[in-house]
Amino acid sequence: MDLQALRELIEANPLADVDACRTELAAVRTIRGLLDAREMKVCARLDELAGERPSIFPEDEVARASKTSQSKASRVRDRKKAADDVPELGAALASGATTGDRLEQVARAMAGLSETERARFAARGAELARVAVSGSDREFRQLLDAVMRHARADDGLARLARQRRDTRLRWWTDTDGMWCLNGRFDPVNGALLEGRLRNTRDALFRDAKPDDCPDDPLEKQAFLAAHALLALSEGRGASGTPDVTVLIDEKTLCDGRVHEGSVVDAGLGKFGLPVETIRRWACIGSITPAVIGADGVRLFLGRETR
Repeated sequence: MDLQALRELIEANPLADVDACRTELAAVRTIRGLLDAREMKVCARLDELAGERPSIFPEDEVARASKTSQSKASRVRDRKKAADDVPELGAALASGATTGDRLEQVARAMAGLSETERARFAARGAELARVAVSGSDREFRQLLDAVMRHARADDGLARLARQRRDTRLRWWTDTDGMWCLNGRFDPVNGALLEGRLRNTRDALFRDAKPDDCPDDPLEKQAFLAAHALLALSEGRGASGTPDVTVLIDEKTLCDGRVHEGSVVDAGLGKFGLPVETIRRWACIGSITPAVIGADGVRLFLGRETR
């Protein structure tokens, strides 16, 4: 790859106005997709060479060359598997029409599916590729959620069981002396934990903020969330059950079964929750119902009720 020629090509177009910037951003996305596809080819070739020379470790090669962690190589390998399983997405990436991030989402979605479920998932490849090319992140995630529900034979209960087994929490002290915490939780417990953190944050800091609270909006929310976690650990959390917002269509909620047009979204980006879980929450929790029309307009907002 001639890096000097590439640099000159990138700098060749002047950014004269808004239209030029928009055109350049579209070109950057295409180039990023082409580079992602090339990276997949390089990793695939390293895998082949490792079979011939056991001294080659593809993850190490990728980590050293890209100055990143070995998990990067694993993510690239996941993208390659997704491209093999859903050829339409692989073709879209190879043409630069989409990026590796979309294939990475597909790889995470397909993890743990049975062969039959993977086949049902792959059958929607053309539709996934179309939205991966032309849709927004939200549109692609919604389609991915719908395809996952269609593919799963058990409403995601086996996936949820696997996610619960994969729950982890670890902590360490970084080079600056800061105590760090990192966790992975299944979407059900994650939704409950997030709701309790939000409730505690809002209850403690609705009227007053700590003196050392940062002014940047994003940094402020992260700062207050950290202090909400500290409050929970000290027993000062908000009382009552946590708030969880769930968007679900009436037919799915009442029937307890997903259908082609089902909408099941708890805002976690984890490809939905089992309908059984949402119906159980509806039975044991307090509910504030909101009726939304097909055009997105709120038609009714009820009072909290059992």
